[in-house]
Amino acid sequence: MVKANSSARLAKSAVWKLLHDDHQLYVADPDLDKVLGYKLRVDNGQLQTVGEPKVVASKVEARWVAVDGMGNVFFTDELTNVIMKVSSVDIEAGTPKQQVIYDGATVTEVNRPGGIAVDNFHVFWSNKATGTQVGTLVRGDEEPPSAPQASVEQIAKNSNKVYGVCLSQNNIFYTDTQKFLYGVRKGGGMAATISDQLNEPRGCSWDGESTVYVADKKAEIGRAHV
Repeated sequence: MVKANSSARLAKSAVWKLLHDDHQLYVADPDLDKVLGYKLRVDNGQLQTVGEPKVVASKVEARWVAVDGMGNVFFTDELTNVIMKVSSVDIEAGTPKQQVIYDGATVTEVNRPGGIAVDNFHVFWSNKATGTQVGTLVRGDEEPPSAPQASVEQIAKNSNKVYGVCLSQNNIFYTDTQKFLYGVRKGGGMAATISDQLNEPRGCSWDGESTVYVADKKAEIGRAHV
């Protein structure tokens, strides 16, 4: 549990992403139309926020956020149908500039994007509409070329609507709208069912070893060994 010392209000629908190396917690809050960054500390064994949050992005309806090892922040905006990035250099300078790196207006594989994950080389996102046509799970370069479409690849096409996305060293895991947690190799291939015992799965996270934790709207949390 993180104890918030600041006065910022966080929506129930906010998604949290911790960047361990820099003790930062990033929060995508669609009700505030912002992505926020919190400094963290441990005080008497309790994890707490320090001071007021930084505004990393504003006027965005972000529900999912991811951070790479360099501190670059990525998020999806389902309403405007884009994948966005804020560089760590701009965040550290206190002048964050949000930029669209993949736009559904020109990239077919962006269609109501949902969950997002990054691995320092690629950005992976899910689609919440017509995934069996445009890609359930899609991969693109973190630094796309001048023609972004050229770096985009459909990794899986087995579900029309997907929510959470998380990475292990070699695999990608993602949740659908009903009861499934799927897994597929980062390079693509046949998607495998990891679990069909969930209720309403949403976000997921790999523990660095052999377990994926899943936030389940009805069961509160679930986990699957991988």
